[in-house]
Amino acid sequence: MNVKPKLATVIIPTLNEEEYLDACLSSLKAHGAQSIDAVIVVDAGSTDATKAIAEKHEALFLPHPRSTIAAQRNAGARQATTPVLAFLDADCTITEGWAEAALAEFADDVVVGAGAPPDIPDLDNTWVQRTWSFIKREPRGARQTVKWLASANVWVRKSTFDEIGGFNEEFETCEDADLGYRLSERGTLVSNPDVRVQHHREPRSLREFYGKEIWHGKNSFDGLWSGRMSAAELPSLITAVTSAGFTFIFITGLVVWPFHNSFLVLIGLIGVSLAPLAYTLRAHVNKGQAAQAPQVLAIYYVYFTARADAFLRWCLRSLMHLLSGANHEKKPN
Repeated sequence: MNVKPKLATVIIPTLNEEEYLDACLSSLKAHGAQSIDAVIVVDAGSTDATKAIAEKHEALFLPHPRSTIAAQRNAGARQATTPVLAFLDADCTITEGWAEAALAEFADDVVVGAGAPPDIPDLDNTWVQRTWSFIKREPRGARQTVKWLASANVWVRKSTFDEIGGFNEEFETCEDADLGYRLSERGTLVSNPDVRVQHHREPRSLREFYGKEIWHGKNSFDGLWSGRMSAAELPSLITAVTSAGFTFIFITGLVVWPFHNSFLVLIGLIGVSLAPLAYTLRAHVNKGQAAQAPQVLAIYYVYFTARADAFLRWCLRSLMHLLSGANHEKKPN
């Protein structure tokens, strides 16, 4: 009897993931065992039961302390011997057909990567999670070529991954976008909704969402200096800059209002509303479901405010780095 080869290695970065890892590994056994050769859990120094859970499920536990998540993924990739790598986050569970749909994409030699944006759980979800999921999903669940894929659920051809040097280990965030742009120079990335996972740690409230988007925005502008930022990404970065500017105008108007009847408040308010309104309109033109417009608008207001906040923090961090470098150069040998 011919035995079908197992073509993929699943790599899961962890740090104190006892709450989610058991469900993640259980889902891999239930839905991916026929296609997966090995599961590698790369751990950054957990102090909880993460290691015990990995060993219970017979996953290879690879310590990699005090590292970025990009470095963890690279460490796992170096251990893999299969032609395809699957990067999965510990707080995700796979669905039936996940592995088969992804591996089918690699039958085309042009394809170097495949995946899909993570879904929210089918049960116990909030309006914030449902709305953000609606925004992220492709129109009508379409399979299409993309420039990057979220590293919570991305499959890559190992030979191409090795050729480009894997993830950029300098990035704390946005390492997936950086990887995607470099992979896209070698072949095609496919977003296929059948490569479906559920993400169990999506922000449940606007406050959580705001904090996560600040974190995600930490390295967004670093991509500009690398030269790998696609034209499709520029609008969201530009709107972050303009939102920061209009927010400054709005706050300035509030400060001077008691002393002078200022139009700055109105100008600032209109300015910070432009991007959320435009993106909300685009979402419903592309995807329909106009009844969700108030929720989508609220999410976009928070999103662009958070990204403006992240941009200002990036400017401050970059300025401090430049000043630190200048002071270092002035020091006598």
